[in-house]
Amino acid sequence: MSFIQSSQRAMGALSTNPLFSMAIALVLSATYLFLFSLIQADRNGGFSVELIHRDSPMSPLYNPSETVTTRSLSLHSFLCYGEGSYSKGILATERVTFGSTTGQPISLPKMVFGCGQDNEDLFNKNGSGMIGLARGSVSLISQMSSSVDGKFSYCLVQAFSGLNSSSKMSSGSEAVVSGDRKSFYYLRLEAMSVGRKRLQYNGSLGSSFAPAEGNIIDDSLSSSFAPAEGNIIVNSGTTLTLLPQDFYNKLELAVSKAVWSRRASDPRRFLSPCYRTKSGAIKAPLKYCTFHRPINRSVAVFGNMAQTNFLIGYDLKKDTVSFKPTDCTKN
Repeated sequence: MSFIQSSQRAMGALSTNPLFSMAIALVLSATYLFLFSLIQADRNGGFSVELIHRDSPMSPLYNPSETVTTRSLSLHSFLCYGEGSYSKGILATERVTFGSTTGQPISLPKMVFGCGQDNEDLFNKNGSGMIGLARGSVSLISQMSSSVDGKFSYCLVQAFSGLNSSSKMSSGSEAVVSGDRKSFYYLRLEAMSVGRKRLQYNGSLGSSFAPAEGNIIDDSLSSSFAPAEGNIIVNSGTTLTLLPQDFYNKLELAVSKAVWSRRASDPRRFLSPCYRTKSGAIKAPLKYCTFHRPINRSVAVFGNMAQTNFLIGYDLKKDTVSFKPTDCTKN
């Protein structure tokens, strides 16, 4: 084992400064190199490292030509997320093998994936990456569809709960939707209630987004709706629930009449309405509480904060989606 790169200034700081950072690369063999980037010491004398394989694009010695099963694809796209996040890099194919609870690994010989080298906002080092669950041809679930019989589900733990729990994926189906726009999943939103006031929702997705038919069947609520045009997109990649401006204005007015607290402004100028409280928090039943943001266009989106603590299953062959109230920390 030998050091091939180090910082003498950072090394010297180890004995004099309680906080320091440096970058070290270690050669473990002729084949493997691990880059210890961002070594951060703490005040107790310990430190943490980010371990990166030599074959990682983040490694200074990365050479894609040495990975015989990897092939770069020729593609130029300037699409980005609505809030400005983006990822620039290489679209490639690689043989990928997934473990399975059955003991039989799932192997995809030419899985298409993106290798981001310039990431902004949502695409950062806090996560290992992002996976696609939509019905597009290169999403992870579409590429694995034949191996998992077109079924998957997820259970999202509540955000900012402080619990050390991870969201999990499994399978199931109970809510039915269908449509001619293959990239999205749809539901039929009929109304929202504020207290005892019911606000009818008459929005649609427009001709370019409209599915042929869609309905919701939720056994936990013992209710069902006749098939009708879907009018809200289910999207696990969108944080908030987005509503058209005209309907959002009606919803905000109803909330302002039901809540007697003093109005306040969101310091980030992002959410409205906001209210002042003496304790700094309001305890409310979660099944009646969600966050919304108005959008200028007519497309409504059912975001992931409203999906927390539900086991949500998708069956791509039957065009079904299921919702089951679940404690996702125990699922």
